[in-house]
Amino acid sequence: MGARLGLLGASLAGGLGLLAALHAPRACADGAAVPSPLEPPSVTRTVVDYAVPEIALVRDDGRAVSLHDELDDGRPVVLNFIYTTCPGICSLASHVFSELQRRLGSERDRVHLVSISIDPEEDTPARLREYARRYSAGPGWRYYTGTAGASI
Repeated sequence: MGARLGLLGASLAGGLGLLAALHAPRACADGAAVPSPLEPPSVTRTVVDYAVPEIALVRDDGRAVSLHDELDDGRPVVLNFIYTTCPGICSLASHVFSELQRRLGSERDRVHLVSISIDPEEDTPARLREYARRYSAGPGWRYYTGTAGASI
């Protein structure tokens, strides 16, 4: 009985997949725009004036810095929050940053990539440097840690 239900479920899933595949070209033929893989994606930049708080952090090179001063250099900022012992999403976020840095190529210094640890007790500057090497972080991508109070 269990094998039959498993086979029925697999057949049903396969049939639904086939049905979706057959209707996809028709949906696109109805005038929906399908992006060409040869066309570069369009990018829109929104400029918003945010007040960055004065939070004391420690950069991956061990230097004590102010978050406000670090981000106030005129470059667009792409920021994420990580911790080096994170088993899941942090790795994905770091891979995305690594790929972004790679795709930016020679323009990568025009964007400020910022990763801030949410586990300052564990994430020392030395540990952040090791983590940065794992993801091939270039000079425009900095890692920061701080105190538990600054991380909240």
